[in-house]
Amino acid sequence: MTINKSQLISEIAKRLEMVRKKCGYKSRRAFAITHGLKLATYRGHELGENEVSVSEIIIYAEKMKISTTWILLGGDSIYKENNDLDQVKLDDIGSKNEIGKRLEISRKVRGYSRIGFSKACFIDVTTIRTHETGISEIRVFNLISYCFVLDISLFWLLTGKGNPLEHHKFTQPSELEPFQLSEEIFRIQRKLKEISISDKDQK
Repeated sequence: MTINKSQLISEIAKRLEMVRKKCGYKSRRAFAITHGLKLATYRGHELGENEVSVSEIIIYAEKMKISTTWILLGGDSIYKENNDLDQVKLDDIGSKNEIGKRLEISRKVRGYSRIGFSKACFIDVTTIRTHETGISEIRVFNLISYCFVLDISLFWLLTGKGNPLEHHKFTQPSELEPFQLSEEIFRIQRKLKEISISDKDQK
């Protein structure tokens, strides 16, 4: 099973338009000017012409006082709920390097080479390399695809907090037994700790 990129972008765009109108903004211009946003950027996101980032979704959610999870994944309620993603602030999101390291470790723990991972995600191997090395920001489609294939938490990938194997709506239920899940969590956390220690030694 794969994730349809154009459909994902289109659905996010429709939710942005719907909630903007629900919040009383008759035009994209009015919304952008009121909240100090670049009209061209917001317009591209609402029309589905440009892919939005998680950081931008968090900003839009805060401006409209609605759920980050709802904009990203849809669902029954547009309002913030007591879940990990809805509590994330911009300051909580790790740097591109930090997110890239978590992605790389998760890929290796799951037994994927970059080429194999590229085939599983239908994402170019060069793109994966730039994400793992922190060269470029991971946009929404790629983030969700990575989490889906690796069966890891988007919240954890973004922030480094919580359980890396806690599932969100776009992931398939893990086939691992509880003991194996604990072992997987331990392996991921141990690898990240080793990298952290290595980075400190190099400074």
